[in-house]
Amino acid sequence: MAAMLLALLFVVSCSPAVKPGSATPEQVAAEIIPEEGDPTAYGIPLSLSNTQRFVDYFYASTLTAEQEGVKVRALRALKAPCCDDNTMDSC
Repeated sequence: MAAMLLALLFVVSCSPAVKPGSATPEQVAAEIIPEEGDPTAYGIPLSLSNTQRFVDYFYASTLTAEQEGVKVRALRALKAPCCDDNTMDSC
C-alpha cells in the first residue's frame, strides 16, 4: 500500500501543471479566430458562404504599377513555404 501511495505521489508531482496566466488552446482559438458574421475591412461579413465573394473580390482588385512593385518587393524577401529556392512572389 505504501509503495502504491509513493508511486501515486511521484506521478502527481511529475505531471505537468498549468502555469498561472497561461491560456488553454480553446481560449487562444477564441481570441484569434474570428466568428462567423464578424465584420471585415471589405464590407462582407465573414462566412463560409461568402467564400466565393471574397475570391471574386480578390480577382476584381487591380493594383497600380507602383502598388504591384511594392507587393513584389515585399514578397520577394520571403521564402516560399513549399521550397527554399523560390520566393513568395513566384507562388
